[in-house]
Amino acid sequence: MTIPLVRAGALLIRARTAQQARLAAPNSDVVRGLGILHPGSNGPYEFLSAGSYTLTLIGSDGKVAQSIALVINSGQTTTIDAP
Repeated sequence: MTIPLVRAGALLIRARTAQQARLAAPNSDVVRGLGILHPGSNGPYEFLSAGSYTLTLIGSDGKVAQSIALVINSGQTTTIDAP
């Protein structure tokens, strides 16, 4: 029996300001809290299944400041610039 394995991807976030972030798959309740992003490079956040995600940035007031759609590809690192 052969079991195909799919390579995971990774996410690198370049932030200009400190902010809270979370990552969610579309049409899913699965959310991965990424914690506080610090100015500069954050991550890589590894072992992400390939597919579409939404990176949600949370403002200091606890409300959604911005949502960024992104795609994770197998075996690759996706880099996102966050405000």
